[in-house]
Amino acid sequence: RIADYELCVEGFRMCVGCLNFIDESTELVTAKDVYYTQERPDDVSVDRHLLRMCDKFKIPGADKHIKDITVIDILTGNTDRNLSNIGFIRNTDTLEFTGPAPVFDCGNAYGRTNMEKSVDTLNDPQKELLKEYGKRVDIEAIFKDKSLENMIMDYPCLNTDEKKKLIKNMEERNKMVLSAIK
Repeated sequence: RIADYELCVEGFRMCVGCLNFIDESTELVTAKDVYYTQERPDDVSVDRHLLRMCDKFKIPGADKHIKDITVIDILTGNTDRNLSNIGFIRNTDTLEFTGPAPVFDCGNAYGRTNMEKSVDTLNDPQKELLKEYGKRVDIEAIFKDKSLENMIMDYPCLNTDEKKKLIKNMEERNKMVLSAIK
């Protein structure tokens, strides 16, 4: 699940906002809060430890959600995902987790960092995860959708060269991701 975002202009900056996905009977608990409830053994990866803690707290759908976030970040080149911008929703009355929060904070996607470097750092498990998703989802069709490109072209606070550069970065990213999973 991805939060339903709206394009906003704040001053001279483009940003996105979403409706509050927390209500009076729920709270957002970050993966960081879950992760640090128990010390991670040296021989356990960060990802594996987080999943163990999610199992400990019986967070429904956590494993799939974390894989989905990883795929979204790989596809968009988002390089700043951390334990503070992955979240889970908990009932404030029962303190039971009800599931993952929608994916939020993808602010470093497309063109904010060196796209070449971020693709070069795809490891084999990430490539395998992309290949697995590629069996269920037509990644190439997603990349052919021009909605994001149209939104960039309509944005008033970027000049034409900046718009073209951002779109070029996005297209290059898409090509590199597709070549990594073939």
